[in-house]
Formats: sequence, structure tokens, C-alpha cells
Amino acid sequence: MAKVIIEPEVSEIPKPDMDHLVTEDDTPVDNIFSEKQQRLLTESLYTSLSGEGVSTCLCASVGCPC
Repeated sequence: MAKVIIEPEVSEIPKPDMDHLVTEDDTPVDNIFSEKQQRLLTESLYTSLSGEGVSTCLCASVGCPC
């Protein structure tokens, strides 16, 4: 007798509501510790993406007029 494999039903995952998150508010960095954290975040992200062959530009607390 052949085995019957039943695939689970795939449903779409809803996008999270991010309207309440503040990504920038034009205030300066609070202190040196906060500045170091921001640089650590961008440095670790840049290091992890550098081997992927993807062109990246990561900035911490930098204004970029588009």
C-alpha cells in the first residue's frame, strides 16, 4: 500500500503594524554609549553582509537627503 503524504495548508503571514515605531526624530544622540551602540550595530551588519556580494551602505545617525 502506498503512503499518502498530506501537505499542511500554507497561509500568508500578516505584515506587522509598525506605525507606532519611531525610526527617526531629528534629535541628537543622547550620550557616548548610545553612539557606540549605533556604530556597533552598523559594523556588525556590514561585516555579516560583506561576504554576500551585495553592495551595501550602512549609516548610523546620519542624515541623507534623497
